[in-house]
Amino acid sequence: MFIAVDGENIIGYIRCRKDGAFDVFVYDLLVSKPYRGNGFGKRPIETVAEAYPKADVYMLSDVDDYYKKQEFERVSSIFCRKGEKD
Repeated sequence: MFIAVDGENIIGYIRCRKDGAFDVFVYDLLVSKPYRGNGFGKRPIETVAEAYPKADVYMLSDVDDYYKKQEFERVSSIFCRKGEKD
């Protein structure tokens, strides 16, 4: 889990798990409404990608356009952001 803070306030978080089936699977990405639209959702995604640079990152979503902007591609019923390949 990675969190986004503003001073002492938690304003968002991303909860994910690395496993053998999906590399990294994101369960939740939440940002407090007043902070949305200011890059606070993008940064947790980038943090996960930096923490696991060779892993693909997967997530289910009903906000397709947002995840397309974050470099995810729809793969069947999920989205995937590809990790670095050797």
